[in-house]
Amino acid sequence: MAWRICDVGAFEFAGDCNDNGLDDPAEILNGVTTDCNGNNIPDNCDSPDTDGDGVWDVCDTCTDTDGDGFGDPGFPANTCPLDGCPADPVKSVPGACGCGTPDTDTDGDGIADCIDNCPDLPQR
Repeated sequence: MAWRICDVGAFEFAGDCNDNGLDDPAEILNGVTTDCNGNNIPDNCDSPDTDGDGVWDVCDTCTDTDGDGFGDPGFPANTCPLDGCPADPVKSVPGACGCGTPDTDTDGDGIADCIDNCPDLPQR
């Protein structure tokens, strides 16, 4: 484990990555901040909160930027099902029409309107 040491004269200060005036290791030890990956760096210095849920990505078991309950790909801490359409809050898989386009079947013939030659006429 590597800590930054700043010589301030009277005592050794291990660092204050988040500029809150508190020694980082003491902050972690006293429960002022979290260090879920155990690297002795406060999680708020280590990682962003991409989905804005109040849990730093390094600790977030479901980083989900579109809010559909499925985790965005590329976040190693995710344990929730992965989202095949991370920018589409309505879909988690592309379906027949792809992400961002509903798989609506207006005529009820089992063929999505986006690929149906006659979306208003069944069986055509």
